Amino acid sequence: MSRASSCVVENLQRLLRSEKGIVLSYVSIHGEIDPTAAEKSFAGLYFPRILRDKNLIEFREVKSRSDLQKASWNLEPPLSAPLLPGKVFGIVFVPAVAFDHSGHRLGFGSGHFDRFLQAHPHLLRIGLAHDFQILPKASWLVEKHDEIMDYVVTPSAIWGSPRIGLRHV
Repeated sequence: MSRASSCVVENLQRLLRSEKGIVLSYVSIHGEIDPTAAEKSFAGLYFPRILRDKNLIEFREVKSRSDLQKASWNLEPPLSAPLLPGKVFGIVFVPAVAFDHSGHRLGFGSGHFDRFLQAHPHLLRIGLAHDFQILPKASWLVEKHDEIMDYVVTPSAIWGSPRIGLRHV
């Protein structure tokens, strides 16, 4: 795990303190922050599976990362793994290319996370990023369908967004 990922995990632990519910995580690619160490304190662990034919993302439960299987673009849970229940409360870790100080996210362009977050507004959204991925204001076109994070956690800071009425924490 990189030094940056370790610092993000420390900040997550400060932010979440005693959270023990479920977490929706991801397998990091392209130098993204690795959330593996943060997952250990949660009772339930879910990972994304992309449904290319429907252009959607779903989350399925695994006992550990070792349950993940090789897929065309990354590792994902098996189809036999339990699907995330409809209206469950928990935390979702969200990767990105960049975030701004208001919690706007620049993703990879497919819209999978935006559609998922729109359908699950009750989840606490936490963007994970390196410090260099944070911009004061979005330099990309923020569209109506783009979903805002509740928090963005970097190695040096925890940012709260207007969605929850907070600022730099």
